[in-house]
This record gives sequence, structure tokens and C-alpha cells, in this order.
Amino acid sequence: MSRLRAYFVRLAGVFSKQRRDRDFAEELESNLSMHIEDNLQAGMTPEEARRQALIKLGGIEHAKEQYRDRLGVPGLESVIQDLRYGLRQLRRNPGFTAIAVGILALGIGANAAMFSVLDAVLIRPLPYKDPDRIISIDATVPQGWEKTTKTIKSGSTYEQGPVNLIGTGWAERISAAEVSKNFFSALGVQPSEGRTFLPSEENRSGPSVAILSDALWRSRYSSDPRLIGKNIEINGTLFTVIGIMPPSFHFPGKTQLWAPMPLNFSQELFGGNAFFWNYVGRLRPGITLDQARAELTAILLKAYPKMDRSRIPRPIVASLRSSLVFGERSQLFVLFGAVGFVLLISCADVANLLLSRNAGRVRELAVRTALGSSRGRLVRQLLTESLLLSLIGAALGLVVAWWVMLAARLLIPAGVLLVGEIRMDGWVLAFTLLASLLTGTISGILPALSSRRIAVPESLKGAEGDTQAAFGLGHLRILRTTLGVAEVALALTLLTGAGLLVKSFARLLEVNPGFRSGHLLTARVFLPARSPVAQTGANPCGGNNTPDSRKFSQPGKEPGSTEPAGGTGAASRAGCSSQHTLSAAAQQEDETTVRRTYFQQMLARTKALPGVRDAAFINILPFGNAAFAGFPIRIAGKPKRSLPPFEVYVAVSPDYFRTMDIPLLSGRFFTDADGPGASNVAIINQTMARLCWPGTNPIGKLFTSPLANGKSVQVVGVVGDVRDFGLDSEPFPEMYFSIYQQVQDAAYLVMRTAQRPATLVPAVRAVASSVGQLYPLSSFDTMKELISRSSAQPRFRTALLGMFAALALLLATAGIYGVISYSTAQRRHEFAVRIALGAQRRDVTRLVVRQGLCMTLVGMGLGILGALGLGRLLAHELFAVKPTDPETFVVVALLMAGAALLACYLPARRATQVDPIGALKYE
Repeated sequence: MSRLRAYFVRLAGVFSKQRRDRDFAEELESNLSMHIEDNLQAGMTPEEARRQALIKLGGIEHAKEQYRDRLGVPGLESVIQDLRYGLRQLRRNPGFTAIAVGILALGIGANAAMFSVLDAVLIRPLPYKDPDRIISIDATVPQGWEKTTKTIKSGSTYEQGPVNLIGTGWAERISAAEVSKNFFSALGVQPSEGRTFLPSEENRSGPSVAILSDALWRSRYSSDPRLIGKNIEINGTLFTVIGIMPPSFHFPGKTQLWAPMPLNFSQELFGGNAFFWNYVGRLRPGITLDQARAELTAILLKAYPKMDRSRIPRPIVASLRSSLVFGERSQLFVLFGAVGFVLLISCADVANLLLSRNAGRVRELAVRTALGSSRGRLVRQLLTESLLLSLIGAALGLVVAWWVMLAARLLIPAGVLLVGEIRMDGWVLAFTLLASLLTGTISGILPALSSRRIAVPESLKGAEGDTQAAFGLGHLRILRTTLGVAEVALALTLLTGAGLLVKSFARLLEVNPGFRSGHLLTARVFLPARSPVAQTGANPCGGNNTPDSRKFSQPGKEPGSTEPAGGTGAASRAGCSSQHTLSAAAQQEDETTVRRTYFQQMLARTKALPGVRDAAFINILPFGNAAFAGFPIRIAGKPKRSLPPFEVYVAVSPDYFRTMDIPLLSGRFFTDADGPGASNVAIINQTMARLCWPGTNPIGKLFTSPLANGKSVQVVGVVGDVRDFGLDSEPFPEMYFSIYQQVQDAAYLVMRTAQRPATLVPAVRAVASSVGQLYPLSSFDTMKELISRSSAQPRFRTALLGMFAALALLLATAGIYGVISYSTAQRRHEFAVRIALGAQRRDVTRLVVRQGLCMTLVGMGLGILGALGLGRLLAHELFAVKPTDPETFVVVALLMAGAALLACYLPARRATQVDPIGALKYE
């Protein structure tokens, strides 16, 4: 305990040094006076008395040093002295400090911003309980399989889709999810208000309940604390709100509402016969992903014994984080590596600056050495100054990172799912501090070690030549040239990678999507399943419930208002349901008729709008990020193995191909006669025609499909291929059916306009409201926006890597300029002699430029090797471009050489303007 107290006393003495030294000096002077007095009384002369007293004390300064060592912390005090001296040196050279700090701020700030993105996507733990044990399963699974598994517990099935949230006179499209009862317990989350689902609420005959997201609760219901226990209307059905989730929870995706599976609207929304489900669960303690994957595979093989094993999809079992960020991991690491290159170039630039600055401090360093400073102390002092520069650069880099983060929140495409929010948290600050320390050490170690080569006698002579020789000019030139070569190599590597991505993206934009994308406006509509009574208006309970006139709540209530569970609205609906029921077949037929009528009326009124040239419906929009359905077909006389495994199925209205300007290659388009009661017909794309009927005309050919209940379908037309899944995807075999024969519950309205598409949105909304208020249009987009959105990830990746490459080129150019400029200044005497002996200005220019180009060519050679490696990493990101594309390598090399020439021009120009007489007279 006494030792600890003594240590704290010594530590406190470091921060009260002046007072401590003053007190000790007074005490020492008092002791000296007492010794002198004793010596005088012993008969000594005053001079001898003082001399003997000083001898007895061991010398004033020596005593002070001993006292400081006992009551202070010498190592800490020397570090503080180095910091103070370093700050004075930086303040004495503001130009050098500003340039070095600015370079480091750009490098460290860019790295901190990229780390914040990496942290949000890959590092930060998911906001769930024990997130490492949560897994995601995508599989075709039999019902009740959860009861047989021994590796997974607390599992839950979920499915996501859009629904209509209905208010007074208006409706809103929101993202909903139907989940099984263990969904929230599997994730380890609880509502911030209310409760989760009860087992009884999973029954189809049970009450309809829902849990809302915090965002929906705040935006739609103004954070009404009395909402729990009240009803909201979804797709025409009343749901009782039982809970509000925390603000950070919105899984899966951006879900705004959760309801127990099966939902009353799930049969129409997700398909009652579908057995492909998303699943989330928890691994039991000690169980690995491989064990769970093997067990689930065995369950599937046992569940479908008659099915060909090769056709049973293998389950995809992964950690929840991996499933959320699938596809983004490699891209983020490539970008993080690129910004790391920028930081290394910044280090090389600052190291070059420090080398130049230390060369001008040779006499100062020599004097310190002559006065007793060790070589290690000099190295420590110079490293301290480098670390100070990096710490100041890191402080400014946080400002740069903050602005980059703000831009990243706006620029990161929707396809990149951020598990966490991009923010400046403790992890980012810790990374920035670590990056600054590493940067300061890397950039300062070579200049600091170079100071050990100083020859003190030559440095103190004072002549310029002697000073250069004392510092080791040849050694210094080699170091600076090596750093310049490294900068060029790193910059060329990044430039080549960015060039490959730019060319790839340009090729991507040149791809023909298969239709004319200009002046196309799209919107989505969802037609949920409802009672045929409500749809047709024949309401035995009284009133008119047609889609055009039905009121959504009691008169006098505001949009978003609710009514108590079991209140008047619920009771009246329950009574009507009990008094009027139809068979399932009759109800399905009535739903089909209502939807067909809606499509026809909506198209007729939309085409009548001024500025609309044509309009059509399609169930799945190209570039709309929707999952296309695939079905196998059968052709008489052709074996299964000779046909594609599946064909993409699309339902369209007759005018779809003319609206989209998709070319008709042979046959005809659909007509209004291709409706109910007519023979089944289809239009196929060019790829399907080539694969199914190679070398023959497919018009009039027959095939069977599950969509036609096994009946024959006749091919009546062949159209051009459309790249539905993106510009970088090859067309799939595709078959189009008439939407009047294959009626859909969700479709996209596509309009070809004569004016700017966005100006027609209000008018189209009004038309949709007049046709059916229960069926709101949502997701208004132009086709160009959809195509642009589909290429958002490669655009973002290309722009970010291009920005890093441009910054690397700028820093490398500055580095080349620094090396050549300093070398030119050191060779000033040589150039003066050459000019005095008759050398022409162009000869001097050639000497300077040759030095810069030689350094650049060596760096470019190393950079090409690095670019080949980076090209291999980017190979899977490139479209129609090889990783070794010679055109890109040549263009980048010429760009680098041009930048090097520009960096050499100013030093060369200064070298040609040397006055021989003045320079030689000075020497």
C-alpha cells in the first residue's frame, strides 16, 4: 500500500513540476546557507565555506536531478517534454503541418468512414439475444418437421408481402409478415408495448391480431398509446392491435406489421398451397451449422421418398447475419482494402515530407547529439512528432468521416442491407485512434531511423555540402525514391481496378433491356381476397359494399381512427358472414370476375387520360425485384431432359407488348377475345422458342403447363427477349399468358406517356380511387428509375472505388512532385555548373523528367502486378470485361504517366531558371 501511495505521489509530482522544483530550490538554498554558516563558524573563509558546502551537497544541479528522479516519473516526464517540443516544432512550420495533417485527415477519415459501414454490416452484433446462435433456413420443408429436429429449437416460419392498410376513404400499402408463434422468442425480442401472439391466435378460426412496428405506429397513428386493443383494417379484415415493437426491430426486411401464421389474407397473398418457407431458429448448445444442415437434409429426403433426390432442393442453412449480408461481404472487403491503399499512400507522402524536413534539421539534431542526446532519444523525438501529426490528422479525419457517413447513408443502394446504423460510435473512435497510431508509426519510422546516420562533426561545420554529406544524401535519395515508387504502384493498382469497374459499368448500361424504357410510368396494385358479397354489392345485411362506394369506417371518423374489438363494425361483419356463405368454387369464380372487371375498367380510364399513349397490366414487372414464378412445360414427343427445367411465367393484358415496345417476331399479340371461355394461348420469347422448338416455327405448336390444369396451350406469338432480372442477366425462357385467362391478385400498371411521367401520378391516383378505393396504387416509378435501381450496387461500387482511385492518383502525383522537387533543389549546384558549361535548358529539363519517369516506370511495373491480382478479385463483379483487359491497362498506364509528367514539370521548370553566377557565387 505504501508503494502504491508513493507511486501516486510521484505521478502527481509530474503535473506540479514547477511548484515542486521551486519548493526544492528554496529548501536546497536553505540547507546550503546552513552548511556555509557551519563552515564559517569552523574558521573557513567565505569562499572556502561555500565551496565545501557545495561539495558536501554534491552540486546544486546534481542534487536537483536526483530529487526529480525520486519524486517524479522520469520516463513520463521525458515523453511530455518530447510532446511539448514536437508541438512547438509543428507550430513553427505551419505550412508543412497543414499539408501533412490534410493528407493524413483524408486517408484516416476515409478509412474511418468505410470502417463504420463495415461495422454496421459485418461486425456489430445483431440486436437480438445470443445472435450467434440464430440461424436462417431457406428450404422446401414438410409440415411438422420442427418436431423431429434435435439440432434446432425455438424455430419459427415467416413470410413477407405487401398488404393494404385501410383508413377512412383511403388506403396505404405497407410491408407485412406472417409469422408462427415462436418468431419473437426465436429472435429474443419483446414488444416495447403490449404482448406477442398466443398459441390460440394461430388458428384460422381464432381472432385476427397484429403487432405494429414503431415507425408505423408513430407515422400512421401519431404514437397513440390507446391503440393497443383497438382494431385496424387490413385488406378488408379487422385486426386487433396487441403490441408495438421497439424502434430497432423491423425483421424481416423493413416489415411494418406482423400477424400470426396463417393470416386471414395469407391464402391470397402468399398462396395457400405453397410449401417453401423462410425459417429462423436457434441452434441448441454445442450444435454447429453443419450438423443442422445434415439433419435437415436427412429430414427432407425422408419426407419425399418418391421424389427424385436430385430434384429435391438442398436446404440453405446459415447464420442469420450471413443470410442478411449475403453477397455484400466480398464487395465491402474489396472497398475497405482499396481505402487502405489510400492510407498507405498518405503514409508514404507524409514520410517523404518528414524526410525533407529532417534534412533541413541536420544541424539541430547534431547539436542535440553533441549535448548528450542519445540516438534513441532522437528517434523517439522524431517519432513523437510524427504521431502528433497523425493524431491531429485523425481529429480532422473524424470530421471528414462524419461527412462521408452522411453521404453514405444517402448513396448506399437499397440492396445493401445494413444490419446496424452507420454511426460514429466507440468502435469507430477506437479504430480511428488505432489507425492514427499505426499511420504515425509507419510514416515516421523511416525518417526517424534516418536521423541515426547523421555525422556530427560534418554537420557542425556549417557548409551546405558538408551538411548533405553528414545526413547521407545518397541514402536519403534512395528512401525518397523508394517511397515514390511505392505510391505509384499502389495508385496504379487502384486506378486499374477502378478502370475495370468503370468499363464494366459502361458495358452494362449499353445493354438493351428488350424494350424502350423512356416515358414509361409504373405503379403496383393489390387486389386482396374479399367476400363476393362485398365485391359485387349484393349485401344481404344492407348497404352498398362495392369497391367504388364502400366506406371504410363509421361516418365522422378521421383517417386512421379505430374502433373497439368486437364493436359495431366487427359485429355487423360477423353477422353478415354467418347469414351469407358461398361455396369455395363460387367465391373463387366471383373473385376472378371482380378482378378481371377491375383490370378492364382501370385500363379504359387510364388510356383516356391526357398524356397517356397506352397502358397495360403485368403481374411481375421487369426490374421490379419481384420473384418470377417458374413452371416446367411438357411437349408431346419431346423427352423431359431435352426441355428447359422451367419457364418463367408472366401474365399480361393484350396491349402490354405495344406499351413496352417489345418487338413481335412472329405470330400475333393477345386480343380481348383471349379471355375466359376461349382456348388457352400463350406468347413465348425468343429464348424459349430457340430452346423448345429449335430450327422450326413455334407458331401453332402446343404444350401443356400446370397453369392450364394440364390442358393444351397453343403458341400464338413470339416476342423479343426481355432481361427481367437485370441488365447483367441473360434472358430466361419465358411464356406470357393473358391476364384475363390467368387472373392475378397483384399486378403492375404500365403506362406509356407523352410527357414527363411524374406529372401524371396525381391523375392516375385519382383514376384508381374512382375505380376502387380498396385497391390503392403504390410504388410509382418510371422504368428508367427501376433500371437504374437494378444497377445501383455496381454503380455505388464503381463510384466509391473510382473516388478512392482518384484520391490515390492525387496523392501519388503529390508524392512524385515532392521527390522530384526535393531532388532538384539538392542538385541546384549541379544544374548551375551544367548551364555555365553550355548545357541547354531542354537538357536540364530532360534530366529532371527522366528521373521522374524512371521512378514512375518502376512503380508502374510493380503496380501492374498488383492490378492483375486485384483484377482476379474483381472478376465476379465485372460484366463483359476481362480482368486483364489490355485497353484498360494501357489507358491507366498513360494516365499515370501523364500525371507523373505533370508532377515533374514544375521542378524541371525551376531547374532551368537557375542563375549560374548566383548559385556558384553562393557555393
